[in-house]
Amino acid sequence: MSVPLFIFAATVCRFIGDHVYGHPDKLLNEVLDFETKTQESQPQLDKTYFPVVNQLIAGRSTKHQQQILQRFRLVVGSMILLATPLSKQTLGRVLGMEDDEIDHLLAGLHSVINIPSAPKSPLRLFHLSFRDFLLDLDKKNSPFWVDETIAHAHLASRSLITLDKNLKRNIRSITDWSKSRKDLNLEPAQIESFIYPEVQYACTYWVHHFDMAGADLVDDGQVFAFMKIHFLHWLEALSLLGQAHECTLHIKTLQRISSPVHGMELLEFLHDAEYFTLAYTSAIDTFPLQIYWSLLAFTPIKSIFRKLYTSTMSEGTNIRITGESEWSYCVQTLKATQADRTQHVAFSQDSALIATTDSVGGIWVWNSVNGELIRNVKPPDHVENLAPPIFSPDSSLICSTALTWSHATNQVWNIIMGEQFLSTSRLSSIGGDLRTFPPPAAYIERQSESTMGIWRVEQDSPKVVGLLKARDSRDLKYAYSVDYKFIAISGNDKSGHEAWTQIRNVNSGTLVSSWRQRSFRAGCLNFSHNSALLAVCSLRVYRRTGHLALYDVNTGEPLETSFYGVPPYVCSVAFSHDSVLMATGSLSGEIQLWRTKTGECVQTLGGYSHGFTSIVFSHDSRLLASASENNIIRLWRVAEAEKNNIREQRLHKETHTITISPDVKKIATLDDAGLCMWSADTGDCTWSYRCHPRASLLFSPNSAFILVQETQEFGKINKSGLLHTDTGDCVCLKGRAQKNLEGTFSHDSALIAFTDVGSSASYISVWRITAGNCVGRFKCPRANWRNLSFSQDSKLVAAIGNGVLCTWDIASGQCRQQTMPESYVNGSYLSITFSANLDWAAGINLYDEIRVWKCDTGTLVYDDYVPLLDPETFDINYAIIFVQNSNYIIVSYSTGLIYILDLQTGTWLVRTRNLYPNHGAVSFQPESSQLLVGTGVIEMVNLPPNPLPSAPSSSSEALHKSIKPRRSGYGISLDYSWITWDDDNFFYLPLSYQPDEFDAILVSGSVVIIGYKRLSKTVVFKFSSARGSKPVADIHFIDHCNPTPSSQ
Repeated sequence: MSVPLFIFAATVCRFIGDHVYGHPDKLLNEVLDFETKTQESQPQLDKTYFPVVNQLIAGRSTKHQQQILQRFRLVVGSMILLATPLSKQTLGRVLGMEDDEIDHLLAGLHSVINIPSAPKSPLRLFHLSFRDFLLDLDKKNSPFWVDETIAHAHLASRSLITLDKNLKRNIRSITDWSKSRKDLNLEPAQIESFIYPEVQYACTYWVHHFDMAGADLVDDGQVFAFMKIHFLHWLEALSLLGQAHECTLHIKTLQRISSPVHGMELLEFLHDAEYFTLAYTSAIDTFPLQIYWSLLAFTPIKSIFRKLYTSTMSEGTNIRITGESEWSYCVQTLKATQADRTQHVAFSQDSALIATTDSVGGIWVWNSVNGELIRNVKPPDHVENLAPPIFSPDSSLICSTALTWSHATNQVWNIIMGEQFLSTSRLSSIGGDLRTFPPPAAYIERQSESTMGIWRVEQDSPKVVGLLKARDSRDLKYAYSVDYKFIAISGNDKSGHEAWTQIRNVNSGTLVSSWRQRSFRAGCLNFSHNSALLAVCSLRVYRRTGHLALYDVNTGEPLETSFYGVPPYVCSVAFSHDSVLMATGSLSGEIQLWRTKTGECVQTLGGYSHGFTSIVFSHDSRLLASASENNIIRLWRVAEAEKNNIREQRLHKETHTITISPDVKKIATLDDAGLCMWSADTGDCTWSYRCHPRASLLFSPNSAFILVQETQEFGKINKSGLLHTDTGDCVCLKGRAQKNLEGTFSHDSALIAFTDVGSSASYISVWRITAGNCVGRFKCPRANWRNLSFSQDSKLVAAIGNGVLCTWDIASGQCRQQTMPESYVNGSYLSITFSANLDWAAGINLYDEIRVWKCDTGTLVYDDYVPLLDPETFDINYAIIFVQNSNYIIVSYSTGLIYILDLQTGTWLVRTRNLYPNHGAVSFQPESSQLLVGTGVIEMVNLPPNPLPSAPSSSSEALHKSIKPRRSGYGISLDYSWITWDDDNFFYLPLSYQPDEFDAILVSGSVVIIGYKRLSKTVVFKFSSARGSKPVADIHFIDHCNPTPSSQ
């Protein structure tokens, strides 16, 4: 090695100026003597640094020299191998040495090490050549030689010792476990007060030092012992340091350096750790303390994590947690926040990045390894559509063809800087290694009534390169080959019963091949990566089943491969890069993997509420990325899914209906096999019942009975059955007809009423359930009767049909009829309700028009529109109920808006947003002034219980300013991502388990039940009655796909 003369001179000057070792003249003579004694071939590094380090041991005894050299290798050897410089104090704490030991050793090295006076300033070498001098393998016989492997191993071991002494759960002592890292607003100085600098360094670099030490990790080693105790603590610390995304990379490194023979248990643990961090990276990064709380609740029961860490969550309580048995093949779930319907997804060529585009031109780029969002960019122009994104060969740029109002342009973005690199179609302006990037801008557009044009943008001007006859064609879809030589276009004829497909040359527009399919409707299509095959998905019009076929690109001839079990409405199809596998994503929320040669379905993945808009394989064919309409991006491990197809090939069936009993002890699910009743306490299926998969279910108020109403087409009730919820036995109602019945329970669950529309007349029949006898059968004009309802005391029953409202006294059979204007009753009402004693009726329609009338006279007492807070926003009104002796009406909306109308004055007292989204029944408890919705409790604070005297609208509004609806107890947040307590976030729901508008939710007291229809699962949470230090009593999962009782 050689060293510049100025480094030698500078080092000698500092050495001579250091008075620790004597007079400058003496030190200069020693340097000159060393120069004359060494040979000409002696490296310049030796001539520069040996005089300096020799002073450390000069004149010492052999024993003393060995002690000094040992400390030298420990301190200086560690310092030169640090991943980032540390202060003298921090280095000493990492090494477990006192400050004066460090000071004493470094006192004679001021000529080679910059030792600042400030205690927190880092130690630095004056020149890296000193590091090269100490690590030079040719100097193994030198007493100052540092063995890099041993030094790294010592740093790694000391780092784990440092972490073992300092890491603990809730290291920041945060009282609110739902707080995000952003809300904590921790400055670096604040973090150092609880995660000390030496702990920060150890957290970040201990894995690096084990890697550099060439470690071969084993089961009984230091690493596994540390991980079993402190892995979650380490995750928490990394999260608070803003390094949660790095944890996955650390785990992959540990997997690489673990012994496959003697580290099998460690590798199994790391497998779980990798899945845990990948599945919950976003939550770990955002909510550090949910690691110990909600994230563990969703960890599979067979994982090592469940065995090791459940006690950290329960805090000593007798907690029972069940869950998924094993990790899903979906290893990551990402969300493109503020996206507008994610349309396309793509991998970079090294499979390290993944990009998505939405319908308005937004581009999101993630790290596919750890899920970190790298960039989110928005094109400046208005965009109608955005083609699938394409990465440059080095993954530094990303391109997507944007279709603006007037033309198509290639928009190229710098991923690192987030800046637009290019916005043009002139490919020659890029040049260099990117001469084939971006791809040519080509798109299709209707030329006339009978032709479509294939346009290509050349020299910034669009040009038609081909025409195709497409008279009355609809639902056009197209795809490019990977080399952009071909474009495949498919569409339907005017009738929608014949699909056609054409393959054309992009450059010339000439037709390569074409074919037509009768009784089919065109779907998605895609090329294989060698451009030899075209996969075409379509819909069999009359069977309503999916169809997948492969075609030879050059000849247009179909291959003999048959694919069975293709779901209808496939939205995306993709080939693996070796063309061995294909994947289809359907509107039903399922992904299927197929073998290209045999047509065998090797795996079915998914089961989600929103359909897939795009799927794509990574370039190494190990991962599959899927994008959904709800802006959720999922990464799947294809190799494991294909390998374990037998184990995971269980029937995945969609649950059409999930209904939860009022006492929250029973859960009824309805799928293609019929009805299953589950115990919310144990998760066991207690009985099953064969019925139509689209039947409607209704529990009695006391949860003792369930009414199963089977419907024909057009929503007409065909058959109904009344069952005991405990046993599944049918309740015998003597003489009751089984067809054309719609029923409802009385408030005390003692009676049940049915409407029976016969050929000549209609009847309302009331039965006493326990006795099974009919207590009243009332004839009424033949009509489409609806909104059958009992009075609160169960003495009256009422129904509405064709502008007639009838109320019957059950005991006497006396009927009170009232004819009202038809528009008041049979308009497009979403909800019609009666007051408790059937004195009043109210209805609200799609246009938010609310009408209230008296049942005895039919007098209209209120007719106006709900004063919406957001008139421009479409929102469905969910329920309308009378409260407080019918003095008020509460209108609730599906997004959590609440409106309260004072019927005495006609004044809207409350208009408020951001309350619970509504799922399930809505009711009101007068004694507590609580509005009970499916997702929580809303307290109507200061709602007056008695009628108010008539007053002007302004004074009434002033009088009721104190009425403030507020959330109370447990509930679900508006974005469905949290279980809340008194409107505060409490228990986080991971992305994969956040419900949506299709799922069933019920909150009752301290019990929260969420039924996931597409996942065919229900999760039951039982908390303590009040939020405290030990709030959980029970969390368990119910798998709808595994019922065991006998069917009835």
